[in-house]
Amino acid sequence: MTISSITIAGSALDLSKVVYNVAVYHGRNDITEAPQPSNAKITLIATGAYSVPVALGDTVNIQAYSTNRFTGRVTDLQIDHDSYLTGSDPFTQITITAMWNLARLGNYWTGNTGFASETIDIRAANILNATPLTYTVEAEPDILLNAYSSGLDSVQNLLDALCLSVGATVYDKPDGSIYFESYTRRGYTYSDAKWSELGGAWSSYTGTW
Repeated sequence: MTISSITIAGSALDLSKVVYNVAVYHGRNDITEAPQPSNAKITLIATGAYSVPVALGDTVNIQAYSTNRFTGRVTDLQIDHDSYLTGSDPFTQITITAMWNLARLGNYWTGNTGFASETIDIRAANILNATPLTYTVEAEPDILLNAYSSGLDSVQNLLDALCLSVGATVYDKPDGSIYFESYTRRGYTYSDAKWSELGGAWSSYTGTW
């Protein structure tokens, strides 16, 4: 994968002046695992006098082929100094770990007044509305959930319970937004299943939607 840009706190790194290694992880390894926040590990070696200004909490965006591959926030920093050759100036190696919004859901609380009997998409939206985060919900529109009145809980716990009970998952998208998706709706927004997802002139397409 060709990295086209790494932006930290709104400033793009000059990739011609750093040696970099990037690993990005989205989703989970197995369908039975709990949802995992997206994360990235960036290893930078600054050459010459070039510096890399980075601090905990800074927003990180990684693009490959000019397309978002990861958006997150710096959670850990490690700095090492080393030298390949005896007598040469040491180089600085910076290891950056970043995670995004799924890891923040435990910080928000809701449900103190319970939830009315409602469809899955409305329940998921009502839970996520307790956060300031950007999200999308794709769920079965015809399944009606029982009313819920167990009291205040974290958004993380409520979403985990909802995913388990209805067959759904939640994950971070590369643009940093959160996506709640029923298993039966997998891939709908990434295919030509809806007119809004079609590119180009509609007159060039045949078929039924």
